[in-house]
Amino acid sequence: MKRLPEIKTERLLLRAAKTTDAEAIAEWISDPRLYEMWAAKPLPHELNPLEFFRDEKNLREFDTLDWFIYHKADKKVIGEVEFYDIKDDYQTELSYRISPKYQGKGYATEATEAAVKAVFEHTKINRISSHIDVRNIKSENLIKKIGFRYEGTIRRMKFFDTISDWRLYSFLRSDND
Repeated sequence: MKRLPEIKTERLLLRAAKTTDAEAIAEWISDPRLYEMWAAKPLPHELNPLEFFRDEKNLREFDTLDWFIYHKADKKVIGEVEFYDIKDDYQTELSYRISPKYQGKGYATEATEAAVKAVFEHTKINRISSHIDVRNIKSENLIKKIGFRYEGTIRRMKFFDTISDWRLYSFLRSDND
């Protein structure tokens, strides 16, 4: 998958991570609160972000589109929007997370909405879906606010490391017209 362009919003810049971001990323990425409804435990490079940059294979392009959320005023990375599990350039899964210090201020909504628009503009992807843990009301409100449609609840599904009930939402390219 090709790298996508940087995205500028009013308060944010979405871009690839840089080695100089490691310290700012370390401030929030291993915070246990982010993993309560994330569905997976922190990966080794999430516990120590410098490891991500030390291993050359991590810098290769994978079947993901990953933007880090750079806060213009504070001049640091505060979160991430990722599209993963891309299948045949047709569909992908969406995930996002933001430093607890910056939650509740609209940054995740601003970044995620801009990233979704960019995916449709710069790729052939037709379907973006997101699984939301039923306990994660804030995330569910975000996804609905930017136009995702509820498709149903998946009961007692194992999603990565978590067994829970998940609400499935999707956004189709045609929803963007």
